[in-house]
Amino acid sequence: MPPVCLPVLGRILVPALACLASSLVGIAAPADTARHWSFLPITRPAVPPGSATHPIDRFLDASLKEAGLPVAAAAHANTWVRRVHFDLTGLPPSPDVIASTPAQLDEATRARMVDGLLASPAYGERWARHWLDIVRFGESQGFEYDIIRDNAWRYRDYVVRALNADVPYPRFVCEQIAGDVIERVTADSIAATGLLVAGPWDQAGNGSASPTLRAQVREAELEDMVGTVAQTFLGVTLNCARCHAHKFDPIPQADYYRVRAVFAGVFHGDRSVVSTEEKQARAEAELVRRRRLEELGRRLVELDVEADRSAGVADPGVPVPFARWSFSGGIEDSAGDLAGQMTGGARVEAGRLVLDGRDGQFRTPPLGRDLAEFTLETWLTLDDLAQQGVGAVTIENEAGTEFDSLVFGERQPRRWMAGSEFHRRSRDLEAPDEIAGPGERVHMAMACRADGRVTLFRNGRVLGSSYRVGDGARPVRGADSRILIGRRHSAASGGFLKGAIDEVRVYARALDDNEVARSYEAGPGAKLPTWADRDRHRTPASMSERIRLLGERARLQKPMATPPDPVAYAANPRVPELTHVLARGEPSKPGERVAPAGLGLFEGLPGDLGLAPDAPESDRRRRFAEWVASPANPLTARVIVNRVWQYHFGRGLVATPNDFGRMGERPTHPELLDWLASWFNDPARGNGSLKALHRLILTSAAFARASEPLPIDVSRLQPGVDPSALLAWFTPRRLEAEAVRDAMLSVSGMLNRQLGGPGFRPFEHRGGGGQNEYFATDPEGPAFARRTVYRICVHSARDPMLDSLDCPEFSTRTPVRPSTTTPLQALSLLNGTFVQRQSHLAADRVMQWRPGSLASQVDALWRLAVGRAPTADEFARALAVARDGGLSDVAWALFNSNEFVQLR
Repeated sequence: MPPVCLPVLGRILVPALACLASSLVGIAAPADTARHWSFLPITRPAVPPGSATHPIDRFLDASLKEAGLPVAAAAHANTWVRRVHFDLTGLPPSPDVIASTPAQLDEATRARMVDGLLASPAYGERWARHWLDIVRFGESQGFEYDIIRDNAWRYRDYVVRALNADVPYPRFVCEQIAGDVIERVTADSIAATGLLVAGPWDQAGNGSASPTLRAQVREAELEDMVGTVAQTFLGVTLNCARCHAHKFDPIPQADYYRVRAVFAGVFHGDRSVVSTEEKQARAEAELVRRRRLEELGRRLVELDVEADRSAGVADPGVPVPFARWSFSGGIEDSAGDLAGQMTGGARVEAGRLVLDGRDGQFRTPPLGRDLAEFTLETWLTLDDLAQQGVGAVTIENEAGTEFDSLVFGERQPRRWMAGSEFHRRSRDLEAPDEIAGPGERVHMAMACRADGRVTLFRNGRVLGSSYRVGDGARPVRGADSRILIGRRHSAASGGFLKGAIDEVRVYARALDDNEVARSYEAGPGAKLPTWADRDRHRTPASMSERIRLLGERARLQKPMATPPDPVAYAANPRVPELTHVLARGEPSKPGERVAPAGLGLFEGLPGDLGLAPDAPESDRRRRFAEWVASPANPLTARVIVNRVWQYHFGRGLVATPNDFGRMGERPTHPELLDWLASWFNDPARGNGSLKALHRLILTSAAFARASEPLPIDVSRLQPGVDPSALLAWFTPRRLEAEAVRDAMLSVSGMLNRQLGGPGFRPFEHRGGGGQNEYFATDPEGPAFARRTVYRICVHSARDPMLDSLDCPEFSTRTPVRPSTTTPLQALSLLNGTFVQRQSHLAADRVMQWRPGSLASQVDALWRLAVGRAPTADEFARALAVARDGGLSDVAWALFNSNEFVQLR
C-alpha cells in the first residue's frame, strides 16, 4: 500500500476500532465531552492585526508568524489562472484567457475572473461532483440485482442548478431533507429529496418472505439516511449510536432513534415532481374549462328549447339519444335495427322490462359505430337493496371482456358506481346509500368523456363527484360494441339485476349536468324530437351560434395532450410507524418509544422539535430541516465552510470533514474557522451564499501563493507543526479522475457541453430484473463526450481509467478522496483507448487551428494542455517527437505529464 494511503486509512479505521473497543470494555465518554469545541456556539473572533488587507490572510499570517515559518511568494499569473479555472469549473482555461492575463494580478482582477467563473454553468457541474461524493449518489440499486434507477439523474441536476443559482445554503439544506413539504415546493425541491435515498437499496432483502429480514434491512436503510444527513450537514457520526450510546461524543442512543423517527416515513422509489404551484395551476385551468363547458351546455339547451317550442314539442330541450328502449309498447328503439332480444327470466310487463336477478337480461346487436364518449341513462326500480355487483345498463365489446356499466352494490353495499373490467375506470364514490325502496323509481345516468372523466348522476344530480381515470384516456367503444340491460357484463358468471327497467337511453356523447337534469325532468316515455325537426325550426342566427358553440365544446372535451408527469427517484413519504429505541440496534428488541427530534448537543438550540411520537410525516422532516439549517446550530456553518476550504486547498481547516467530534481532528486555525462560519451566517456578509464564500477564499493571497515548498530548518519547528497545513505555500495535488477526463475532452475540442438530463451509459447492460450484468465500454460520439458528472453511476459498471485515478465507490460517503500513486494509473493513461483517441483528436484540432507550421502547432498544443508556452528545451524535444511520430504523440505525452494531471 502506498504510504500516502496510510493517513486516510488511519482516519477511517482508528475511530471505528476505538468505538468497538470502548463498546467491549464499557468505556464511558469523558465528562467534558459536552464542552467540545465544535458543539459550542459560533463566535466572531477579531481579525488579527497585520499588514495584509484580506481577513483570511491576516489569520493565516498570524499562525505562520507564531510558528516562525516563511511565506511563499505569489504564483505566476498563468499558474493562478489555471488553478482557479480548475477549482471552480474543473476545466482548463482557454489559450485566449491565458494570453489576455496580465503579468501582475491584483485582488480586483482576481475577483473579476472569479466572478466570471462563478457565473459559468460549469461551476455547478464541477461542485456538484464534490457534493455527490459526500452524499453517496448512485444511479443503481446496488446489491445483487443492481437495477438502474432511470430517474435518479434529477437529483444530480437539482444540485447543479442549485449551485449555479446560488441557492442560500439554509434553503439548500432544507430542500434536501424536506423539499417536498417545506414552503414553496417546486419540482427541484421535490427532486432534492433524492439525497435521502441516493444510497444503495437492498431489493432482495426488502422483498424477502421473512419479516425479520425485512425489518433488519429497513433498519439498515434508515441508518444510511441518518448517517448521511448527520455527517453531510452536521459532521457528526450519529450512526455510531444506533446500538449504544456514542462512546466519544455526548450522543445517547435515544438521540439516534429520535432522528431515525424523523425519517421513519421515507422510502425509496420514483415519484412525481409536479410542484404545488403547478398542481394548483392545473386545477384552476380545469375549473375554468369545466365552468366554460357548463356555460356552453346551458346555452345549447336554451337553443334547443327555442327550437322545440317553435315546433310545439311537449318537453322542449330534452337531449336526443343515439338509441332508446322504452318498453311501453313492447320493445322500441330509435336506432333502426337495435331492437335486441330478451333472454332468461326477462319479460315485458306493464310497459316495463322486468328482470328476475337470476338469468334475465336484454341484449342488443352491435351498435355499428364507434363511440369516443357516451352516456348511459335509465329509469328503474330495485326489488332488493341487498343485491351486489349487479348491472343496470352496460356497453361492452362482443366478448364482454371490456365494459363500462352502471353497477349497484359492487364494492360498497347499497351504492352505485361506474363498473369496468378489473375496476380500471372505477372509483368508490363519497355518496349516500341508495334509499329507493321496492317499487320506487330512481333515475341513474353515467357520462364518460373522451378525456377520461366519469360522472354519475342520480335523479338528475351529480352523485358524489366526478373523477378522471388514471391515464386520462378511455378506450373507444367500437362498432362491435353492444348494449346489455340488466347484467354487469356478459363474461361474468352473475351480475344479474333484480328489478324493473322503465326506459334506457344511450347517447353518442357525454351529457353535461344541464342536459342530464333536463332529461330527468322530462322522464321516461317523453315524446322526443329528432335533430332534423329541431334544425328545421332554428333561425339562421341560432343555427350559426349552435355550430360555433358545438365546435368550442368539442375542443374543450378532447383529451388533453399532456405528457405524463415527470418523475424523480426521491423520498417517497408514507405514514411512519412509531419509533422505539432498539436494544443493540435489533428490530426484535424494541424498548422506549421516542418522538422525532434533533440532538441535545448545543447551547441555545434544544433538540426537542415539539412533536409527538405519532406526528405527521411532513412535520417531522420540515421541523428537523429547520433545526439543522438554523443559524443557532453551530455545526452546520462550520461544516460547510470547512468543506469549501478543503476543495480549494486540498485539506480542510478540519482534516476530517465528516467528523467534527472528539475522534475527528482539531482545526488547524480554529479562530479562522469560526470567523468564516460567522461571516457565512451573517445576513450582511456571506448570507449563506456559497458563491460569496468562494469569492472570499479565492481572492486571498493564500490561494495565490506559489506551490514550491520553501527551505525550512525542520529542527526549529515546534512539535506537530505542518508547514503545508499552515499554508506557507500552496500544496500541489492531482486532479480528480473526472477532471482529468474532462480536461482531455476540452483540449481535444470534443467536450459536449450539454447541460443536464439523463446521463450517458458507457457500458453494456445484459439481463434484467434479478439478473443484471454491466460491462464497461469506451464508446465514441458526442453523447459519450459529455462531462463526467453526467456519466450514469452504476455500482457494478466501474470505469477502469477513472477507477485507477481513485474515483470512489458510489455507495460510500466520500468526504475526502484518496490520492494514490500506482502503476495502473500510468498504464491507463499510457495505453487507454480513451487517452489515445483524445490525443489524435487534439492533434487534429491543432492542425486545423494552426495549419502549415508544425512548430506553431506544437506551441499551440502546449498552451492548450498546460496553459503556458513550452520552454526552449521542451519545445525542441517536442518538435523532434512530432516530426518522428506525429503531433498526436506530443498530445499523448502531455496528457501523461505531471503538469497536466496536477493542480499547482
